[in-house]
Amino acid sequence: MAGTHGSRKYQCTICSRSFGRKDILYRHMQIHDESRPPPISRKKSCAACIKSKIKCQAGQPSCSACLRKGLPCIYEPPLRKRRANDTPGADALNQQPEQQALQEGSTLTIHYGHQLSPGGYETTAYHSLNPGSDGSQPFGQQLHESYNDFPAMMLDPVQLDDFNISSESNLGWIFGDFPESFTGLVESGDSAGTTISDTTKLNLPLAQDSHHNLAHEEMLSPLPTPIPQDRCHPNDPWPMEWHSTPAPRLVLPKLGAPGEEILARHYPTDRIDAALSTMMQEILRLPMERSPWQAVLVDFPDHAKLDHCIDMYWVHFQRILPIVRRPTFDPAKSPLVALAMACIGACYTAFEGAKAFADALSEFNRRLLVFMAETDPRFARTEAYVTAQLLQGTHGYCSGSKRLFECSEGWRSSLVHNTKCMGLFRERAPMAQKGGNLTERWHAWVAQEKLRRLAWAVYEYDSSSSYLHNLRPYISVAEVRMSLPSSQAHWEAESPQAWASLHPWTDRPRPLAFRDAIRTFFDGAEPRPVDKLTDERHRHIIILTLMRMLWTLKEIKRSPICDLVDTDDHQGRDQRNLLKVVDKFQRVSIVKESPRGTVDMDVVRRYQLVHLAHFFAAGDLMNWLYPLLRGGTEATRAREPMGKWADASASRVRELAYHSAQVLAVIRNYPCNLPLEAFNAFHAGVVLCCMASLLPEDSQPQAGRPILTLDKLAEREGQEALNQDAIDAWILEGGSQIVGVFGVPVLASRVGKWQVLEQTADILRGMRVWGIAQNFLNVITELLGTHRDEHT
Repeated sequence: MAGTHGSRKYQCTICSRSFGRKDILYRHMQIHDESRPPPISRKKSCAACIKSKIKCQAGQPSCSACLRKGLPCIYEPPLRKRRANDTPGADALNQQPEQQALQEGSTLTIHYGHQLSPGGYETTAYHSLNPGSDGSQPFGQQLHESYNDFPAMMLDPVQLDDFNISSESNLGWIFGDFPESFTGLVESGDSAGTTISDTTKLNLPLAQDSHHNLAHEEMLSPLPTPIPQDRCHPNDPWPMEWHSTPAPRLVLPKLGAPGEEILARHYPTDRIDAALSTMMQEILRLPMERSPWQAVLVDFPDHAKLDHCIDMYWVHFQRILPIVRRPTFDPAKSPLVALAMACIGACYTAFEGAKAFADALSEFNRRLLVFMAETDPRFARTEAYVTAQLLQGTHGYCSGSKRLFECSEGWRSSLVHNTKCMGLFRERAPMAQKGGNLTERWHAWVAQEKLRRLAWAVYEYDSSSSYLHNLRPYISVAEVRMSLPSSQAHWEAESPQAWASLHPWTDRPRPLAFRDAIRTFFDGAEPRPVDKLTDERHRHIIILTLMRMLWTLKEIKRSPICDLVDTDDHQGRDQRNLLKVVDKFQRVSIVKESPRGTVDMDVVRRYQLVHLAHFFAAGDLMNWLYPLLRGGTEATRAREPMGKWADASASRVRELAYHSAQVLAVIRNYPCNLPLEAFNAFHAGVVLCCMASLLPEDSQPQAGRPILTLDKLAEREGQEALNQDAIDAWILEGGSQIVGVFGVPVLASRVGKWQVLEQTADILRGMRVWGIAQNFLNVITELLGTHRDEHT
């Protein structure tokens, strides 16, 4: 055979393909051999049983496993026999030179060292869903086996030279394996950074044929039809506010007209040849032909256990995030929301394996949400979808799973965007006319209040990123124009009559305007503006907003423009004014005056936030705190600004020591199993540890010196802390007192900061509901372990 392509001197006489070696041509000619037997299938189970890993004898018409599950026993069709007229003509070969080889079982070699073949169960590289998993992530264990034809280059992060998991998120590093030398708060050498975990495999099961898909879809219950909650008028002033439309079938249009001239190339880069073009087509088909998910729901709990999980949600979580209305909630009408509620409620149960179940169910729910959004984009902008996604995100932040944590952070932008597009961040006109039937007015008010509370919940979810992760929120305060939620009593009213009795002077509750409520704290018209807020949720929203403003001032101060424009005096004044307003929310006594001495969970949460707000008014504290904890070279670079920060204001160090001690004290004395309680305890503990190391070491004799306790809490309403005046004097001027906290007799000592970490570990160890506490405990334990190693 004469070579016509230079190095490719062996040509196939049937399809005219050229090859560089004779043995390759010989193997290629076997494709055209009509007498070659087809590949023998080794599958002994039907398609449904292969997916669920159940063995059956593949008997006709159905196997016992499919009969038991009520599924049709569909088998993959056998390979068709080759016929002589199956050989395509020259024109077809020019258009699809590799497709015949793919259909008939050959292997297509890609120029990047990857292969596409029609069968085989080999392995390919992919990230671990949860590095260092202890087996509590069952959903991560389902993504293992894969086909050897999946292009691993699309999933390999090692090709990115600057890929560093530890620097992508302020808190993402707490989920990884800790380095052997964890020296973030230790004065010794650097520690190794968090490394990429060992890769696992991704399962990509082959999709069934179209006939099976149609038969299976007939068995499935139809998806609920998304009904947009708000339709925008053509003259609406919000140009970016709209609702999605049904997704049309995606068809790739033709590019160019037949015979259209192609210009000469401008640069001598590698060409796209026919084989590479075919490979690109196969990659684009992968999402349609294969699924990365395999679900095993054999152990799905019975209805009684699910109902108990949802009941625990009502008991323990409803007060924290009141967006689902208990009196009128119907799980049959909102299965998405019910599943998300079950994830959270399972965390409060005493069932064995509750945490692993909640994490796995949360992953299943996430996949369901993705599927529904891809099926019809209108789902993503419905009340039920946003509610379920918000509950999923709240659980993911606190579950302790790295996978769910990253998904929760990724959902933050989409939640804000979809809520904004639904028009929920602006005030809406009443949905019923005045003077209507009481029941009609009640239902109309409930529908509107649901959307208002949902918008505020998204606002809180986004705003919490500022003080939890030191990240910028996506929604601006200027975009929030809706009124504050109505009272909790109105929201929980069991009947129209109970609802109407709470406002007999009017036909519907009159909500408080958000901007007017904020303005009363700064205009001086009200001597005690906090007392005017009768609903605790209003106080919580305003405190979060003030904390956001403090975080924004901190961010502005770090802007390069501040080096050119002198804004210190202006920002310092604004910061002090904000702190004065925040301190007005502090309640001296947390325990209510009652015979039983009950504790209000909302007041406990408010008390924590008031003291945490001072962290973000303390300059660059939260900017160098996370690098210091990560260890390694980041910690080394962070120690220099930390020293300068402490030298700039010694009173600021003492003030932060006081506020962090107060946060630890209230969590220690009044734990409430709040979702973000572990975050607050961890931040307060490590800040107090840093402040203890920055305070001048107390080496004087202790005999006869006064003792100052920073974490003393008032026990009764109206009882001022006995040593508050002494604390204020110590913050401003220092002194010779022996300063200590619970479990730490002398805070400013060599062992003081390690004793603080031990107390923080004890607090985190007692948190059994949310898995994130264990991740924070691991960080504290590693820090303590490093200290013990250095002193043994």
